[in-house]
Amino acid sequence: MKGWIYILSNEAVPDWLAIGCSDSDPEALVRQYGNSGIKLPYPFELQYALRTPYPQSLLQKIHEQLADKCVNPDHNSDWFECDLLNSIRITRKIAGNSATGEAFYGRARQMVQEAQQKKQTHTENAQTTSTNPPTLLSDEQPEIKQVRTTPKPQHGKRPSPVAPKISSPQPAALTEPDTNPQISPTETKPDNPKLVMLLIAVWVMLMVVVAFLGAYVFGYI
Repeated sequence: MKGWIYILSNEAVPDWLAIGCSDSDPEALVRQYGNSGIKLPYPFELQYALRTPYPQSLLQKIHEQLADKCVNPDHNSDWFECDLLNSIRITRKIAGNSATGEAFYGRARQMVQEAQQKKQTHTENAQTTSTNPPTLLSDEQPEIKQVRTTPKPQHGKRPSPVAPKISSPQPAALTEPDTNPQISPTETKPDNPKLVMLLIAVWVMLMVVVAFLGAYVFGYI
């Protein structure tokens, strides 16, 4: 049989909640409780209603879950001394997928709306924090310092921005001896042309003297 599981409250007993089930409309439950003979100075208020195909069996499990909070367990009372939001959570958890509808009223509606607003604000703050992380370093986070890679300046000289590259010594290449040496112009060109002419003239005179002496010795003269 389809029906409703309801949660009622009364300002006369603010810490008490009535948790029951009915096959009638949830709003009609308030009138039924008002005509049940329970005399209280304040009217009953509907806080929560859940529609399910199994109201009786689910209500029994809810009462068993809240047995230690029952106001009058000897008479199987529907009244429990418990928190409103906690009782709603238990009802929804036990109903699970069998719930085909639910509705919040009065104080329960206000509490749920406030909880949703807090959750939305918390989510927005978390997103803002994740997209804009703090730039300050914490005390436990070491600061990374830049290491100097160029030598220190000496005698007022400015160091090179690039570290000096040290190359390993290379052996000298072997070369073959030159069989046709060429004398460079700087080696054959005399420093003074007049000296060359003088040497040539002396050489010619010596040759003439030698020829004259040879002719005299051999009797040609």
